[in-house]
Order: sequence, then structure tokens, then C-alpha cells
Amino acid sequence: MRAFNILAITLCAVITILLCTGDRSLENNHSQSSLRADQFSIGHSEAMTQTFTIRLLDRELADYLEAVKGNPDQSKAEIFEKKVIKPVGDDCFRDGEYLHWLNEIRKNPPAELVYLEKILNDEQGLMKVKDTVKEALAQSAQYLPGQATTVCIMPTTSRHYSGLTIGSGKILMLYQPYLYPTEQELAGTVAHEYHHSVWTAKHFDPYQPFTLLDAMLFEGKAMYFQEIVYPNSSRIPNYDDGYGEIRNELIGRLGSIDTNIREQMMFGNEQIPYAFGYSEGYRLVRQYLQKNPNVSMEQWTGMKPEEFLKKDP
Repeated sequence: MRAFNILAITLCAVITILLCTGDRSLENNHSQSSLRADQFSIGHSEAMTQTFTIRLLDRELADYLEAVKGNPDQSKAEIFEKKVIKPVGDDCFRDGEYLHWLNEIRKNPPAELVYLEKILNDEQGLMKVKDTVKEALAQSAQYLPGQATTVCIMPTTSRHYSGLTIGSGKILMLYQPYLYPTEQELAGTVAHEYHHSVWTAKHFDPYQPFTLLDAMLFEGKAMYFQEIVYPNSSRIPNYDDGYGEIRNELIGRLGSIDTNIREQMMFGNEQIPYAFGYSEGYRLVRQYLQKNPNVSMEQWTGMKPEEFLKKDP
């Protein structure tokens, strides 16, 4: 879903998961195959092969840039929808469980045109990003096999989003140099989103309410997975016992489905530290697995959030 640019992790479609399953505006727009789309497969066993598609959207963004320059009075959002979103709709977004998170990207297309052109002209940099994404997917899949997965890489000038899990097997990675200070952080972000995607394919239930506890463990599991695959690739703060009062407030609201409360607890505000819910979700997963080291990754990925609150093994 969406990601903190400073943390280089995505908030991934799910801090405020809504019960939606698609976007009709994409239904009649069939994407054309791109010369920048690569496919590869990983054989987990004789009976299981996982396929991946990585699609670089540089040409779509180049079309957007040219159209904006030629039509300065037309809405950038309208041009972005026509030149970028719709042409890749089938490949990148079709049937995404969290497609609503794409709305912020759609409404806020790249506005810094000179900077966007610079990013698009750096072909070597874009290819390096693509290679890193490929390596991260292959590495992540070795730890946690999943479904066929498409990752679309969208050049951007935004500093607010680094990745979105659109849904099962659908990941959107946004790229500009300042989002990922190191290749390790980019690879870790891919691993984070990949875990969200696999979890969604196997465990997402659109008919269940999404509580604050659900959000914490959704992110906490993905962060723990990210740290296994790429240690020290995230920048989530670690809040000590000095934050007991805020921690107690969070515990008292774990069952809340109020989106404003979830946003504040997960992201922080004037009273709540930055990314506090993320940190607490990660802490719960880490503490549980320290006490239960024999629980497999497949098992803890699918565990109910309440299981991580139990004090006894």
C-alpha cells in the first residue's frame, strides 16, 4: 500500500483496508505488452513454479510528460489517467483487493516535469532498479513461496510514496532516487510488499472488519519478513518502555475500526510518535517468535493477530 518515503516501506494498501474488490474504470482498457516487461520463474518443487513479471512504466511516463508539455491547460490528472493508468490497468491493477489506495496516486500525478524528465533519461539507473527488484523478488520467494506476481515500477517525483500493494500478486513500486538511499532499502521494500501480496492471496477476507490490531500485525509481519530477507533495510523506530502511556492507549483501542484512530496510531500525530503502530506490530511479532522459534514462516504469516498478544507460548 502506500509507503513512508523516509522509512522506505510501504504503508501498503492496508492501514485503512476498505471492502472493495475492483475498479470498473479499468475494465475496458487492455494494456499493450511492453518491451520493458521481463518475466522469470522460480521452481519451488516439481509441482510448483512461481512466475514473476516486472514491468517498467518509463515509456508510459514519457508519453505523459510529452502530453503535459503539449497541453499545458489540460488537467495533469486527466492526462495521467489516459497515458499511464489505463494503458497498464490490466497488467498492474486488475482485481486488486486494495485498488482504492491507487486513488492518491491518480489524483496527484508527477508535477515536477524537469525532474521527471531527468529520471526518465537515466536509463542506466532505471535498469539498475529493475535488476534490484528482480533480485529481491527471487530472494523473497525462496523464503515464502507465493502466487504469480506482477511488479510495476513507476517513475515518480513524489516523496510521499515508495510502494503500494495493490492486492494479491499486484505490486506497484514507485521510484525516484531520493526514495531509496541504498539498494538494500529498495530491496527491503520489495520484500515488505511481497509479504503483503502473499498474505493477501492466502488470508485476506473482504467480509471481515479491519481493526487497529489487524493493521499492526499486517505491517508487523511484513516488517519482520523484510528484516529476515534484508536485515537493517528499514528505518522503523524502536520505542522503549518510556512510551508506556501511549502503548496503553494503543492497547485500549486495538479493536477499533475507526479509520482516523488507525491512521493516528499507525502513523503518529502531535502526541503519538512517528510510525508507532508499525513499531508495535513489529515488536509483537518479534517477541512471539523469540518465545516460539519453531513456528514456521508459513505458520506465523497466517496466524490470527490475537495469537501474538498471548503471554504464554
